[in-house]
Amino acid sequence: MTDKKIDSLKHANARRTRIPSQEEAGCEQESPEARQTEANWPLNPVTQRGQDPELYWLEKYGAADRDENLEVDIRSLYRTEHIAPEKLIQRLYTLRREADHQADFFVDELFANYKDIDELDKPQSYYKHADRWANRLIQGDSLMVMASLLEREGMKGQVQMIYIDPPYGIKYNSNWQIRLNDRNVKDGDDASLSGEPEVIKAFRDTWELGIHSYLSYLRDRLLVAKALLTESGSCFVQISDENVHLVRCVMDEVFGSENFVALIPFVKTTGSTEDYLSSVCDYLLFYAKKRSVLKFRQLFFERKTDTSGPYSMIELPSGERRRMNAEERQNPEVLPEGARVFRIDNLQSQSVGRQKGEGAACWFPVEFNGKTYRPNEKNRWKTNLVGCKSYF
Repeated sequence: MTDKKIDSLKHANARRTRIPSQEEAGCEQESPEARQTEANWPLNPVTQRGQDPELYWLEKYGAADRDENLEVDIRSLYRTEHIAPEKLIQRLYTLRREADHQADFFVDELFANYKDIDELDKPQSYYKHADRWANRLIQGDSLMVMASLLEREGMKGQVQMIYIDPPYGIKYNSNWQIRLNDRNVKDGDDASLSGEPEVIKAFRDTWELGIHSYLSYLRDRLLVAKALLTESGSCFVQISDENVHLVRCVMDEVFGSENFVALIPFVKTTGSTEDYLSSVCDYLLFYAKKRSVLKFRQLFFERKTDTSGPYSMIELPSGERRRMNAEERQNPEVLPEGARVFRIDNLQSQSVGRQKGEGAACWFPVEFNGKTYRPNEKNRWKTNLVGCKSYF
């Protein structure tokens, strides 16, 4: 059996702040960066500037409904275990090949430079020095985790994309999974409740006001998520049709309606469980931190050759264009080598009466055979400049 090298994608220049291990909990308090215990953000930064209508819900600004800041406790995130998947696979391969039952699966190679630090200086090194980048899986309350990444580890403006899959805000009892090995939680079922009164109280306090508590819960996390995003960053929130309209209003308040990018539906089921029309889609709300500089890569799929529909023209390698004959339409395999199938269509959209500035992404000059073409005053091209270039 030949030897194999198993590796993973690494970013040579990427670094992240050094944090203490679980065994060193408390030692980081000697570092000035760890002495901050609280951070705050304006609860509604966009509507305070008067740009968008404001959605109102109970206790939006606290129990007294005063215009206050969001205050979050800053906690330390501790390292508990280092796992490099490529190292595990390599060792499993070695174990199989050499029958080495003494192989050490969890040798820590990512933080090898720790050996160069004097034990007495470790507390002063936390949050000041950087190690090689390593992905992390963090268990904890998302609000406190993001606040810690912001304030303790200096990740403000460093995140390219955040994807949030929150509770859908429908049946609040079913948001509570009491057992790790059982995800079947029935709404209001006593068997799904914990026997610990403290746990019950904490859960009831979280969703005490139902949808009103839910909107505050989501708004708080969006505020901190926005601070983490880089200027070209994106935020996606997954939600169902019951509350998509409310969540979009909250995201308008946090990010600004001008930074809305798209509402993306995706199929969730093939069943019909409602009395009337059943919903078959959930949605992704796509917002940019700053739409004008959004980092976005357009995806295009290659259309399969379909000669039975409107695609009845071919362009030969010589540049000649003609209609396909009956044999070519019935069997695309007999098309001349290098032939491209296409259809003739109107290049401008059919909508009229657009306001000035609307659809600006599809208003641009196109040069072809030494001549410049532009859409007329009322219409736009059917695609933007990126889509146009993909055809040439």
